[in-house]
Amino acid sequence: MSSIIKVDQIQLADGSTPSAGDLGITGTGKVLQVVDNIVTTPISANANHSSNGVVVLATAITPSNASSSIVLSGSVNIGLQDGSAAVRIFRNDGSGDVAIAHATSTSNRVAAWWSGEHSSLYTSFSIPISFVDSPNTTNEVTYKVTISNWRATTIYCNRTVNDRDNADGYDGRAVSTLNLMEIAG
Repeated sequence: MSSIIKVDQIQLADGSTPSAGDLGITGTGKVLQVVDNIVTTPISANANHSSNGVVVLATAITPSNASSSIVLSGSVNIGLQDGSAAVRIFRNDGSGDVAIAHATSTSNRVAAWWSGEHSSLYTSFSIPISFVDSPNTTNEVTYKVTISNWRATTIYCNRTVNDRDNADGYDGRAVSTLNLMEIAG
């Protein structure tokens, strides 16, 4: 014989909603939530590498547990005629931006780096984003992805992809994405 218990809501003694851990449900390594952001707005940046760059993507998540990790993944679609592009990642939990994939030392470490020469500003490519952070908070956290250049060249994000000879009639917009996954700690 089995029993069934049906309730509309479970509350802790103080009236708050219990977490999975409060109920004895543990699942270290499990995905607790996913937040996606897709940006199609064209952006141009002349930010020099000595600055924090121009924000391309900003996505917020509120961790359900301070022991959770946040996995960042996605890509930044950029185009430039020549020079180099740097992608940096910052975290802001309400107390200001903290560089999590950009060292402040002279080594200038960045989340991603691309260098090359192109004869056309219409050439675009995606720089992948992959990073794991442990913000140690249950406050809302905003992750910002920025771009900057290492020469005087302007960097373009999310440009329209033009079929110059209109051979197949394709014109489209490139996109940049940032996905955040909270992983139970």
